[in-house]
Amino acid sequence: MEQGESMSQCVDTGFLTGAPVQELASVGIFEYRNIFTSHHKLVYRRINADVYVYALAGHRQDFPTLLMKRLLKI
Repeated sequence: MEQGESMSQCVDTGFLTGAPVQELASVGIFEYRNIFTSHHKLVYRRINADVYVYALAGHRQDFPTLLMKRLLKI
């Protein structure tokens, strides 16, 4: 989790900015962003001065399924 915490700190300070989440952008939702590292994908959203981390997933995880579970809270 240490790498995830350092990623979220970089996002919070504005050092890193991510691209829109492709799966959400394809349906017109652009405010959620993602950042990739060698092992993880961080999905976050900035609201005013606050950063909310929604998912920290490994590259081997099926991200579309993880995203759908999060959206539907299954």
